[in-house]
Amino acid sequence: MVIAGVFASAGILATTFDALANDIQAFVVAEASADYTPARHRSALELIRATTGEVVSVASLGSSPADKAG
Repeated sequence: MVIAGVFASAGILATTFDALANDIQAFVVAEASADYTPARHRSALELIRATTGEVVSVASLGSSPADKAG
């Protein structure tokens, strides 16, 4: 599941917990999410990275390891 939106420390974090509970891999797009302050955004992404999902960039969405091997 690819997740983007506002309030990384609330709605996005809650969505990643829900995905984890339902055995769904969550990918949060760092540049496509936000929060009240830059520090709060960074903290939320660090928490997500450490516990409930992967934090990825927009650039990484269009590629896979197979794409890079060819």
